[in-house]
Amino acid sequence: MHMNRRSDAPRAKEQTPHRLIDGEAARSSRVVERRATRRYSIEAELEYRITRQQTVLHQGRGFTINISSTGVLFECPLPLPVGRRVEVSIR
Repeated sequence: MHMNRRSDAPRAKEQTPHRLIDGEAARSSRVVERRATRRYSIEAELEYRITRQQTVLHQGRGFTINISSTGVLFECPLPLPVGRRVEVSIR
């Protein structure tokens, strides 16, 4: 499956991408920055997998928004479950 890059056109509210921020889903890009490491704005295609005990529960594709030495912020089409392991592969 091929995903198109994000467009600058406004999106309908129900199509707003969900973001994963240090293990927690967030619906707003307005987050108070409390991280100790610098974040770099890098947009790259990625694949992610939600796993539990070596079983893949869900997989999909998205795009990175920013990356640091300790984390990655990315958007994907569906909300991600809180508390599950997320494996990310960045192209």
